[in-house]
Amino acid sequence: MNRKSLAIATMAALGVATSAPILAQATNESESSMLEEVIVTATKREQSIYEVPIAISAFTEDVIFQQGIVDLTDIGKFVPNMTVTGFSAGHTSSVNVFIRGIGLQDHLITTDPGVGVYVDGVYLGRQVGQNWSLSNIERVEVLRGPQGTLYGRNTIGGAINIITRQPGSESGGRATLNAGTRGRVGGDFYWNQAFTETFAASITGAYTQRDGVGDFTNFDAGVEVGELKEWNVRVAARWAPTDDFSMVFTYDKNDGEGGLRPYTTLIDEVPTGLLYATGARNSDLAADPFDNAGGFWIDQDGNFVSQADVYNEADGWSITADWAMSDTLAWRLIYSDRSSEYGSG
Repeated sequence: MNRKSLAIATMAALGVATSAPILAQATNESESSMLEEVIVTATKREQSIYEVPIAISAFTEDVIFQQGIVDLTDIGKFVPNMTVTGFSAGHTSSVNVFIRGIGLQDHLITTDPGVGVYVDGVYLGRQVGQNWSLSNIERVEVLRGPQGTLYGRNTIGGAINIITRQPGSESGGRATLNAGTRGRVGGDFYWNQAFTETFAASITGAYTQRDGVGDFTNFDAGVEVGELKEWNVRVAARWAPTDDFSMVFTYDKNDGEGGLRPYTTLIDEVPTGLLYATGARNSDLAADPFDNAGGFWIDQDGNFVSQADVYNEADGWSITADWAMSDTLAWRLIYSDRSSEYGSG
C-alpha cells in the first residue's frame, strides 16, 4: 500500500513539473508577440534591438515620459550592471557613471571617464555637464561592455547614446508641468514647426527648481544644501532637399546653480594632489573618519572646508550631414563645438 501511494504521488509531481515550462513558454511567446520593435543605432546603423550583438538597454521617448525619467541618474535605476550617482559634493549636472564596475570616481579635468557619453554622435569629454536633461529625447541607448571598436577610447566600461528628437514634417508640440515636495516645481515644452516640405525646426526647453534639505551652519552660504535652479533649451533645424541628403543643425544650452549635494565626509585627510577636494576635514576632528559620519552630516560648525554654492554653464552646437550614396553606401559628417564652465562661490 505504501509503495503504491508513493508511486502515484511521484507521477503527480512529475506531471506538474513537466507542464509548468509549457505554460511558461506559451506565455512568453504571447508576450513577445505584443512587444514593440525598437530600432537602435548602437552599431552606427539602424537595426532592431533584437539583432544587435551587444548587451544593450534602450529607452524610447514614451518610456522616458511614462517612467518620469529626468536625467541620466534616473536611467541608472533601470539598467543592470550600471550605477549613476552624483559626486560626494558638487552640482547635479555632474555624475559618476559606472558600468560593470568601470568608471571614474572624480571629475578631474585631466582624466578621461571610463564610460563614454554621446549626444547625437558628439562625445562629451568630461563628467561635468554629462547629467543631461532627457526632456523630449527620442531615445537613450546604454551599451554595456567595451565599445572601443566603434566608439574609440574611453569606452572600456561601455557607452551611452543620447539621440535627440529631430524636427519632423508635422507641426505641433506639447507641454508638461510638475510639482513635488520641498518646493519642487518644473516643466518642459516642445514645439515642432514644418515650414516647407524640405525644412523644419524645433525648440524644446525645461526648468527645474527645488528647495534644499537644510542650512550650512558653518558659514552664511546664501543657499541651502541640495537647493537647485536649473534650465536648459535646445533648438534644431533640419533641411532635406532630397530623399538621399539631409542636414541638421542643433544648439543646446543649460545653466544651473544651487547648493552642494547632501554628503558626509569620510576621508581622514586631503590626499596630496587632488585638484578639487571639497568637503575636506579640518585637523581638529576625530582621528577616525567614521566617527565624524555618525550624526554629524553638514550641521556641525567648522567641520567642513568647502564652498556652499556651485554653478555650471554649458553650451554647444553641432552640424550633421547625411548622404546616402547608394543602397549599400552612406556617408555622414559630424562637426561640433562644446564648452563648459563649472565653479563655486
